[in-house]
Amino acid sequence: MALISKSASIFFIFTCLLITTHVYADCRGCCNGHGGTVCINGVTKCADGTELSDKCSDNGCDVCDAQESTNNPKTTIKIASFNIQIFGKNKASEPEVIKTLAKIVSRFDVVAIQEIREKTNTAVTALDSALEALGEKYDYVIGPRLGRSNTKEQYAFFYRESVLRIGETYTYKELGADYIHREPLVSQFFSKRSTFDFVLINAHIDPDDVDREISVYPEIVADAQKRLGDEDIMIMGDFNADCGYFDEDKQIKLRDKRKFKWLIANQLDSTVAKDSCAYDRMIVTRSMAKQFTGKAGVFPFDIVYDLDVEPKEISDHYPVYAVFSYNVTDKLSKNSFVVY
Repeated sequence: MALISKSASIFFIFTCLLITTHVYADCRGCCNGHGGTVCINGVTKCADGTELSDKCSDNGCDVCDAQESTNNPKTTIKIASFNIQIFGKNKASEPEVIKTLAKIVSRFDVVAIQEIREKTNTAVTALDSALEALGEKYDYVIGPRLGRSNTKEQYAFFYRESVLRIGETYTYKELGADYIHREPLVSQFFSKRSTFDFVLINAHIDPDDVDREISVYPEIVADAQKRLGDEDIMIMGDFNADCGYFDEDKQIKLRDKRKFKWLIANQLDSTVAKDSCAYDRMIVTRSMAKQFTGKAGVFPFDIVYDLDVEPKEISDHYPVYAVFSYNVTDKLSKNSFVVY
């Protein structure tokens, strides 16, 4: 099955980009030794419960970026990953569920979605329509149905059209041994506000084969770097990288600090259930880590929103997110025009 884009044709638009003077605090190091940051009801805390220092709070690091509106031009890009548990016709037909999912997606500039389970693209179409009903303009790309059993899944990226344009997209193909149950969807994105571009690798690792699957991802990163000529790469998705499925302290190639940085700390909880498990992860190459603002965490939608349904009807996972900034030298001049 070929990759499907919402857009049926390519439109060429010249848009003048205005440069904002808004400045974001550098919050790196605020929770060193305390598990990184977590977003709880609009307030940033350390994952182990430690409050931010006065210095970090004074810098404005105590306000979660995931809580801020992304409608106005800024110098950051907010990236998220969300396993929408069994995302198919049933959820698409529930108005409160699909509206809440749209509200969640609209807080970020690009969202990697896992566990789409249906044959007709009904779910992604309903989500796109719900975003339009909120006045949000997103596009999406969805990959083929994958899996070794009768239960197939798809990956998708939803991205804000005013902020990003998408480049080459493909499904990774293994050479030789067949370790991966659902091969990741790989997409390159280009900022419309600067020269910042990056590659996202959307993954859902099988819970019964985490050790073997996760060992392949350094090769997937290297393949994407060679194929797309881009060093700024993030692996993101439901890695099942915690609790009974995986020893999160195990030394693996993806833990090589010379090459990778894990943005979602072991102490975080990305599950709606009572168990505290950091299943969902975001891992960047050292090149992309240079753009990281230090703000990353979990978005607890059941705390933020007054839901009329049980949280698990939305998903059994929370979205995880990270915020990236443009280099000052990368900003487009005020008089620059971009062809989309």
